[in-house]
Amino acid sequence: MNAKTLGLALAAGTAAFLLVGVAVTEFAQPWVEFSLLLGIPAGVAAGAFAAAGVYLGLAGEAPARRQRVAGAFGGFGAVFLFALVALAGLFRVGITLALGVAFAVGLAAGVGAYLRGPAGTEPGSAAGPR
Repeated sequence: MNAKTLGLALAAGTAAFLLVGVAVTEFAQPWVEFSLLLGIPAGVAAGAFAAAGVYLGLAGEAPARRQRVAGAFGGFGAVFLFALVALAGLFRVGITLALGVAFAVGLAAGVGAYLRGPAGTEPGSAAGPR
């Protein structure tokens, strides 16, 4: 376990908690009076699964494809949180706009992290395992 793996897992878990918690809360709001009581447990479960998946996916003996996917989720989480804090906290942009922009920037970072990840033994790939 190193600090990078732990940090990416924590960032991915926090981002998943925020996104799923807000989505479930807003979706259930028309039907459930205290929809936050549904959103928080859903966010906690999603965050725990995301953090565990990233942590296990970035383990040293994990296959290259799993490391690429875990790195993409971790990169998304880290950049999403940074952009959200910067937009909502520093620049005082509205939270809806900040969430949308942070999601788009995080998605681009996740795709970039996936493309730059370790080469695997995918079908048609000339690169072998490292």
